[in-house]
Amino acid sequence: YCNNAGDVGYLDKSFILGTTFEDINGNINDLGTTVGGIGSDVANLGTSLSDIGSDVSDLGGAVSGIGLSLSDLDVSIADLGLTITGEEITDLTTLSHLITGIQTTVDSIETKIDQFTEIETKIDTLIAKWGELEAEDLYDQSLSIADEIEDLGTLEVSAPSAQLSGTDSADIKTIKNTVLSMKALIEINRNYLETLSNRPIVETWLEEGSIVFKTLITNPSPTADQMVAVDYYLPREVQQEHIQHIDDGLSSSYDTERDALRITGSFTLAPQETRTFTVEVDDIWTIDEQEVASLRKQARELAGPLEGTSYFSQGSLLTSDINASLDTVLGLVDETAAPQTRILNYRKAQIELSAVKEKIKALETLVVSAGSMNTMFGYIGGSQTYATWGIMVVLLGGFVFLTLYTRSLLKKEKSVKKEDLSIVTPPK
Repeated sequence: YCNNAGDVGYLDKSFILGTTFEDINGNINDLGTTVGGIGSDVANLGTSLSDIGSDVSDLGGAVSGIGLSLSDLDVSIADLGLTITGEEITDLTTLSHLITGIQTTVDSIETKIDQFTEIETKIDTLIAKWGELEAEDLYDQSLSIADEIEDLGTLEVSAPSAQLSGTDSADIKTIKNTVLSMKALIEINRNYLETLSNRPIVETWLEEGSIVFKTLITNPSPTADQMVAVDYYLPREVQQEHIQHIDDGLSSSYDTERDALRITGSFTLAPQETRTFTVEVDDIWTIDEQEVASLRKQARELAGPLEGTSYFSQGSLLTSDINASLDTVLGLVDETAAPQTRILNYRKAQIELSAVKEKIKALETLVVSAGSMNTMFGYIGGSQTYATWGIMVVLLGGFVFLTLYTRSLLKKEKSVKKEDLSIVTPPK
């Protein structure tokens, strides 16, 4: 036999299976339990894998959803016409770069809009000081503003600096009209930047001489022709006979609902084409200073007869209001103001003048009332005077008549006595 030490003898394997059958049986049971546990763990592992599979499926759906959103975003960006169009979204890094690019572009647009707004403020300030500055200063400041606009770029629909370069610095009207067109150019570019659309842009503004309505239409699209409609209303004061000139392609018609003339036209523009149209009308928005002086004189003359009457205080109040309104009207006269401002000032002046004319009518009513009262008192006073003199004349006449009558009676009495004496015959 042998033992585990290698000695000769029987084979002893108890160190493997146990020393007894009971031990062997217990070990087998333990082994079964362990295998069972392993089976349960494997089953649990299967469940976990299943859950992982579900999570992966959900993740796939979520990624698909993200892919759809990014696709929509790419279409929107394509519509904007930016340089980042068509970039393939393959991972989060690419998406981050795309978002950064979009944000950079948006910031650049907002900066440009702010710059255009600052330039517009400069233009408004220049127009407000138009009557105070020398011609040379007006020219220099206008040229500086034109250069700023062109440096910003965007829609190149006109070149104001070129217009000014060919203008005499003493030609105030042309300089002013160029400045007014620059203000419209700023509005066009700002609208484009705020929408970033290839839709046509239409902008109308006013210029001097007499009053000129300018309309600029532009097609921002780099590829497609577009139909552009011109449609606006002239100020309600304008009648058909006031139109001096209207460009070909435009027409005017009276709109009964708006009580104003309507200017319309339709034009096809090639890609990135720009056109300008003009309607010139008489300058009917002028305040007549002679009319103001005439109304002031009329009020003063009407107030005169009210002195010394019970209507004097009321007449003085009306006259004071009239003079205040006429002073306001004269304050609205500003030939250096922009055409839009002059039209607004004219309308304000007409409101004041209408009020003045109503107050003058009220003054006339007071004068008539005061005159009627004076006439009545004058009549009564005259009647009393005539009555007094009449009584005096009657009394005097009566006294004279009584005197004469008395004398006449005395004469008759004497005559009767004489007759009695002559008739009586003495007895024989």
